[in-house]
Amino acid sequence: MSIRVKNLLRLASIVEELEHDNNDLREKTCGFCMDYLKYHCGAPSCIAGWAAAQAMERKKLGSLKDETVTAAEWLGLDYKWACANVFFPVEQNWCDISPKRAAHVLRTIAKAGDDYKRLNMRSAWTGRVAQPRKK
Repeated sequence: MSIRVKNLLRLASIVEELEHDNNDLREKTCGFCMDYLKYHCGAPSCIAGWAAAQAMERKKLGSLKDETVTAAEWLGLDYKWACANVFFPVEQNWCDISPKRAAHVLRTIAKAGDDYKRLNMRSAWTGRVAQPRKK
């Protein structure tokens, strides 16, 4: 599967415009929050939720796994890699992930193209220059 740069950039533009409401516990129907089940979609992985929604598969989805599989396919990313590095980034405090930071990460992946698996994702999430690792 080849990376879908157009979809990554489209998602980055959408996510970047969302309100970051990590401290607002009120129930909302739209926004950006990577930390907990909050929106009607029920996903702690906001990036995957927005990607799945863009893939027009939302009404067919029945679980978080369906959502992440659909999102990874729509973005052209390896499922396991996307879960560990984008949807549920292991080394990150999820509530600190802003829409702008998420958009930056998506654009970094798009720029790397099919070499995306070689990216240093810790650097991408922390804002440092994320260069592909040498082979």
